[in-house]
Amino acid sequence: MARASARHILVPGEADCNTLKGLIEGGEDFAEIAKTHSQCPSGKQGGAPVSAHN
Repeated sequence: MARASARHILVPGEADCNTLKGLIEGGEDFAEIAKTHSQCPSGKQGGAPVSAHN
């Protein structure tokens, strides 16, 4: 069975998304970005992982 995991950062708009994406692609820590910018409660845990089974 295939397994996948994902983390997310919830932001209010595409401009915010693109800004944060650039920071992450530039080497910034995903979890720290999530803690600082995510509007989702999971952001406090660094964009808590969500597991899925296929």
